[in-house]
Amino acid sequence: MLDNQSIRRLFGKDKAHFAIIEYNLRECEDSIVYAETDGVLMYLKEEDMALLYGFNKDRAKEVCEESGIKPQLVFCSSCEEREACCELFGFKNVKECWQVLYEKSADIKAPKNTEIIKMAPTKENLEFIYSRHNNGETESKIREILQGRGFYAAVTDGKISGFISTHDEGAIGFLFVEKEFRKMGIGSYLVDYMIKKLSSEGKVAYANVITDNEASYRMHLKMGYIPSDKKVYWCL
Repeated sequence: MLDNQSIRRLFGKDKAHFAIIEYNLRECEDSIVYAETDGVLMYLKEEDMALLYGFNKDRAKEVCEESGIKPQLVFCSSCEEREACCELFGFKNVKECWQVLYEKSADIKAPKNTEIIKMAPTKENLEFIYSRHNNGETESKIREILQGRGFYAAVTDGKISGFISTHDEGAIGFLFVEKEFRKMGIGSYLVDYMIKKLSSEGKVAYANVITDNEASYRMHLKMGYIPSDKKVYWCL
């Protein structure tokens, strides 16, 4: 089994593409199931999520079969791994993404009369979030996040103008801005807030941008962040 330093040396040259693995190397090293020169397999038991990086198709299938895992969700770093997982686990839904690594804050200034607060875990806030941007999550999952790591709201002139949080795999996400407050810089301000927060906690700040989300892609370019050239795939 390769140690973390060797994993980074062999696979981590493309930092943006490697971001999710780097995050989990720091946060849950015990999730490593397999790490050799042909690839890395991680399994996050609590989330029933597997992460594959660096394998060819045949080896991806072999390692997953040998591990005995049957995850509900798999992150794949390549088309070959995606094909292997769809064949092995029968996944029908695949989300194609770019990864963005935030190595430093973009120092976004607060929009006029705007502050960021942590949302209280109330029924009203749960309904507010779930009705606007649940990202396919169940209401119970949104409640779990709200009561745990939390959602952070931008409040403009006393009204919630947007919110943001993180996903189970550590990626910044759930970004939403109310229609009446768009084109004011609320979205980039929320993203920058989360970058600063995660960085201050010693965590890797990164995100997955679905390839058909042109607005998010343009926002990141405007903030000075370049998404990874290589795509990644979420299979579920």
